This record gives sequence, C-alpha cells and structure tokens, in this order.
Amino acid sequence: MPYLYFLLYCLSATVSADTLPERQLDLSVDDKLSFSRLLEQVFQQHPEQLKLKAHENEHQALTEESQHWLRAAPELGLSLQDDTLGSDVGAQEWQLSVDLPLLLPKQRQARQALLPLWEQVHEREKQVLKLTLAGRLRQALWAVVKQENQAQLAQQALEEAKALQNDVHKRYKAGELAKTDDLSAAQEVLNKEAEYLDVDEALQLAWQRYSALTLTQNLPFDFRESQSEQEHIVTHPQLALLHAKLLLAQAQKQQVRTDSGYQPDVRFNLKRERGAHGGGYDNSIGLGFSVPLNGKAYKKTELAEAQSLISAQQSAQQQSLWDLELALHTAARRLENQRLALKQVEARQKLARENLKLIRKAFDLGESDLLSLLRAQNNFFVSTRAKRQRKIQLQQSIADYNQAVGELP
Repeated sequence: MPYLYFLLYCLSATVSADTLPERQLDLSVDDKLSFSRLLEQVFQQHPEQLKLKAHENEHQALTEESQHWLRAAPELGLSLQDDTLGSDVGAQEWQLSVDLPLLLPKQRQARQALLPLWEQVHEREKQVLKLTLAGRLRQALWAVVKQENQAQLAQQALEEAKALQNDVHKRYKAGELAKTDDLSAAQEVLNKEAEYLDVDEALQLAWQRYSALTLTQNLPFDFRESQSEQEHIVTHPQLALLHAKLLLAQAQKQQVRTDSGYQPDVRFNLKRERGAHGGGYDNSIGLGFSVPLNGKAYKKTELAEAQSLISAQQSAQQQSLWDLELALHTAARRLENQRLALKQVEARQKLARENLKLIRKAFDLGESDLLSLLRAQNNFFVSTRAKRQRKIQLQQSIADYNQAVGELP
C-alpha cells in the first residue's frame, strides 16, 4: 500500500515511515485509476441502471407516440344484418367500418411538449444517482484511510511496547528494576496486542465494505479533494431534479386540460346491402363524425390528480431545500471545527513530546519510575493518534462539504 502510507505520511509528519512495517492487505492502489473514473465505474455497474434504462425506453415510446395524429389505435369493425331468422324475405346487409380517434393539433403539441421535460428529468436522475454514489464512495474511502491509520498507530505502539519490555527485562535481570516493573511492561505489551487485533479487524471490515461497493480490489491513486468554492446549494442536483419534475407535472396538467376539450372520432364505413324479395346488391360509402358532449365534466378527476402531483412536487422541493441548507450549514460548521481542533491537538502533541523526552531521560538516569514513563508514553501516543485522526477527519470534512454543495469529485 505505498500510496496509502504516503497519504498518511502527508497528513502527519510526526511518525517516520521507516518505523511502520509493511502490511499485506487485500486491496492495492491502481496508479491509473482516478477518483472520478472509479465513480463512473461504480455508477455504470449500479443496479439503479436498470431503472434508468427503463426510463429511457419509456421516453423513446413517448417520442414515437407523439408523432402520431391519432390518440389511440384505429378500430376495424365488420357487421352482418340478415332476416333469415326474421321475416325471411331475402334482405341482407354487410357493413365494414374504420374508426379513427383523431388527435387535434393542440393536443399533439401538448404531448410533444412533455418530451424535453421527460428527458430533463431523466438526466437529472442520473446526476442525483451519481452524487449519491459519490457520497457513499467518499465515506467508504475515508473509512479505509482512518482504519489504516489506526492500524499503523496500533502496530507502532505495539512495537514500542515490545522494545520497552526488552529494555525493562534486561534492567530487571541486571537488578536495576523491580519484578513489578517487568510484569507491568509485559502487561503493556499484551494490552497493545489486543488493541492491534481490534483495529486490524475493523480495517478488514472497511476493506470489505469498500470492495462490495466498488466491485474492485483497487484504490484510486489519489482521492483527496480541495474545498469547493460553492457556498450555496442553488446548483445542487437534487434541487435541479425536483424542479424538472415540477415542470413536468405542470405540463402534464396542461395536457389533461387540453384533452378535456373536443376529442373527435371519424368513422369511414362501406355498406353492401340487398333489399327484400331478392334483387341485386347496392354498395355505398359513409362518413361519420362524433364528439363528446361536456367532456370537461369528465376530466375533473384527472385535473385534480394532476394538481395534486404539482402540489406534492412543490412540497418536496421546499422540504429538500430546507434539508440541503441544513446539511450544508452542518458540513461548513464541522469543517471549521476540524480546523480549530487540529490546531489544538498539534499544541497538545508538542507538549506531550517534550514531556516524554524529559521523563524518558529521567527514567534512563534512574530518577523516574516505569509507571511515569508508561503514562507519558501513552499520552504522547494518544496525542499523536489524535493529530493524525484530526488531519484525516479534516480531509474527510472537505469531502463532506463538497458532497453537501452537490459537487462531484
């Protein structure tokens, strides 16, 4: 994991990379895999693509239907009128008819006006899905980094505890330290081993979650982000999607209103008939025209449903605006707090380092006991771990802020 070690080194210069043994992990870094390319791979293989594909097919079907001049399929009818079971005087009538439900120009235009809105909704859905996956990917990547950092620190603490145990044991054998000091040093090694096993298990779990999300065994070569210059959510993909859905709902209501007017049907028929008492057949062609009476009265339910959809979209848009503004405010505040916390923990680590130097020197000279040294060593370890964690959390907070403003990596 050369890049991951390099990233952690960049986040903190308090621990030399030479003191961190190489760890064998299931995942490796792909030098050709960028963060944006990884996101595109996750997006293309996500199960939600099936839903997006269905929307594409729906849009294609609507496009084809909007080119027609009929609002429904034409109907073909055939009828026979015969008096064999009646007066039985030889009368007979055949009739072939074709019914055409016409679509008026305004109705056709109303249907065609929906097409770009459907396409806009479809494109916005893609962007929202990609942003959602970007958020999951950001969380998964930084979870790996944080757990790897914990594992490195735990491994380093274990090695330091073993080194101290060896030193204490030698001095105990030489009669310089008591048996209790030797036991305390050995107990410290056992404690650090237990801590290392816990964090290593958490690291493997983070790797598994990342692998399940990406379906890959590789990390991108760099996924650190710069803070977005956006300070508002006016361009957020979620708001853009809800606005597109609102425009579509309004256009659908307009279509229902247009359809509530005249919807004419034209009938062409061909009649072949024979009169009573034999004789030849007479052929004729007919043309019929029909329109519904008071059609608007029977469209009130559809109009109410269309208006209900508009109201629901307006409500969802307002609620989403509030939620996104709150998320952005929270992310911005957390980012600022991380910057302040990092300054504080750097000061704590500096004091802990100086204190450890003094107590270690006093311990070597026999002027301090082992318990004080262990306490100072633990304080320095805690401050070092806190500093590295804060630096990682700062980078993750930047990613969270970018996610809140709706910016893709």
